[in-house]
Amino acid sequence: MVLFEDINCVGILRKVNLLNIASFNNGSHCHIYRFLGAHPYENGVELAVWAPNADKVSVCGDFNGWNADANVMTMQDGIWYAF
Repeated sequence: MVLFEDINCVGILRKVNLLNIASFNNGSHCHIYRFLGAHPYENGVELAVWAPNADKVSVCGDFNGWNADANVMTMQDGIWYAF
């Protein structure tokens, strides 16, 4: 079962399934870096973080004037992601 699929600007198909989430939660996932963190591509950077109790997660920096509302990430099942 796939929790979410998102085809980003460069056509990369991102899949995080129930097995990945379960493995991550019990500490046995050996390749979670493939799903979480920052992954640069030609057209931008794909970001994913685990923050299940967060109300909002944003990407802030000089590029957006440190505006917390400019680049709000999307959350599904505790994983916040953006491209």
